[in-house]
Amino acid sequence: MDTYPNQYIPKLILDYMSDELADSDFYKRLASTVKEKDVEEILRGISMDEEKHYKMLEKIYESITGQKANVTDFTPEELSDNIFLNLDKRVMEELNAVENLKYKCYYIGSGKYGKYGIKVTLDNVTFLVPFNISNKYERDFYKRGIESDVLLLSKSGSKKANSQEFIDAVKPKNAIVSTSLKDYSESEVLDILKNYKINLYNTKADGMITIRAVDNGYEIKKYVGGDIFAEFR
Repeated sequence: MDTYPNQYIPKLILDYMSDELADSDFYKRLASTVKEKDVEEILRGISMDEEKHYKMLEKIYESITGQKANVTDFTPEELSDNIFLNLDKRVMEELNAVENLKYKCYYIGSGKYGKYGIKVTLDNVTFLVPFNISNKYERDFYKRGIESDVLLLSKSGSKKANSQEFIDAVKPKNAIVSTSLKDYSESEVLDILKNYKINLYNTKADGMITIRAVDNGYEIKKYVGGDIFAEFR
């Protein structure tokens, strides 16, 4: 059974599944407080939609991890006595979620194992995380608008991924390799990064790496041996 190579997305999916359960419960309880039958039906319909979202996320989780998702816990949201306050808060949360998903984060790739990628845009700074794709599948990404400021190298910097054509399409200013080996990235990949003048960060050599948007672009911070130092790009 395949194990998903990066646990960030599976963890995010589990968190969203818990949110969907909480949302379904919220609308179901809210429906029980109203007297108007048409309003009650609408709220129960929304509750059922949230359950459908949960099941969709459940299928995605199983597809990319090969494992069953087991999410049953959630924190019930307290209801106000005023239905309009409840709806106003919920509508704003839904609109914010749509804004974030539509403009900040989206999938690229075919959807099969080994072809997942995600591009995140935060305050005009773009990050591409192709996860575990190999050279065989990189071409699927070429026409997807993958140009990004920061690239997380696939397969820990292996030459089985990270082809020159792919890196040329991404055009990153900085690249990160997540590995337990200090000098893992293979020479062919290192040469490509050097030729394109791309800064490389290695989690073994540089420690924990964080990236944060700032007024003049973004900031890369490295945590090594108890010390934190920053570089600005």
